[in-house]
Amino acid sequence: MQLDAIRFDLTLDSLHGFAKQSLDDLTWHLLTTHTPYRYALPSTVETQLARLRFSQTGKRKTGTSKGQPRSTNYGTGIGTRQKKSLDRVLESEHLPSTAPAPPDEQCVITELHLEAFTKDLQTESRKPRRQQGRKLDTAELPTLAQSA
Repeated sequence: MQLDAIRFDLTLDSLHGFAKQSLDDLTWHLLTTHTPYRYALPSTVETQLARLRFSQTGKRKTGTSKGQPRSTNYGTGIGTRQKKSLDRVLESEHLPSTAPAPPDEQCVITELHLEAFTKDLQTESRKPRRQQGRKLDTAELPTLAQSA
């Protein structure tokens, strides 16, 4: 048992080193080529860029952009949130948009069946807001006497 635990620890350490090296290589490549990471999640990128903008300028973006129409659900009582594409998030922060994947990379995406994921990163849509759970009164909760 103890030998297996030691092997497991060594495996985690080597994986950690490999993962760290891969992340370092990716970061170096993105910084030297001045291109954004084309497989980043748009919501995460938007949050990180908003934090960076606020820390540097002290200003937050508010309201809708000029010329943007209201949501089609406006006035229906159905709350939705806009899911932006990665290119639109980068464009709103005045950064270069992503480049299409090279042919070799496209072959790997096809082999791993990730076409839907890569297409989803580049499409915009609206998703419903999460509904807050209804708070139950203590009178509505079943008691032990009622359940028995």
